[in-house]
Amino acid sequence: MPVVSRGLAETDRREDELSVETSNHYLRRIKQFARWAVKSKRAPDNPLDCLTLMSANTDRRHERRPLDDDELRTLLKTTREASTRLGMTGPARAYLYQLATETGLRASELRSLAWESFELDGAPPTVTVKAAYSKRRPEDTLPLKTSTARAVAAWRATFGDSSAGEPVFNLPVAWKVIDML
Repeated sequence: MPVVSRGLAETDRREDELSVETSNHYLRRIKQFARWAVKSKRAPDNPLDCLTLMSANTDRRHERRPLDDDELRTLLKTTREASTRLGMTGPARAYLYQLATETGLRASELRSLAWESFELDGAPPTVTVKAAYSKRRPEDTLPLKTSTARAVAAWRATFGDSSAGEPVFNLPVAWKVIDML
């Protein structure tokens, strides 16, 4: 039987276990079920009340950080030159990523955008997310950089007038968006 160093064995075991954040998510759900069982008189008491959540700060599997300027430029350039992926062309994905990083819009908000959402000739140019799709629920109008507005306008011109009312981005279903990136 091969000898495995202690560090490697710990790493392998850690990858097979649930993260603290996932474990906390499951604990919240099962405790919610137990509270419902007590409230609906299906259980006399909640045996899970004594369980507490673990600190997710002690088990970071992926350190998240923003892209620096060079990384973002590389991502946009590489994507622009890439082939179609999950129904979106490379240039469409590059515009999507640029708009997402510039505005901070979520995938569902980006999915809701139609060409009519853009005011590209305004001062400043803007994009508007309808209240039904905005996380905060009021209609959100966000400014765009002039360079982004020019790029989006040039891209829009390639579609012609037949795309009025159509979504700007043909995003895949929500659980496939990360695969697209």
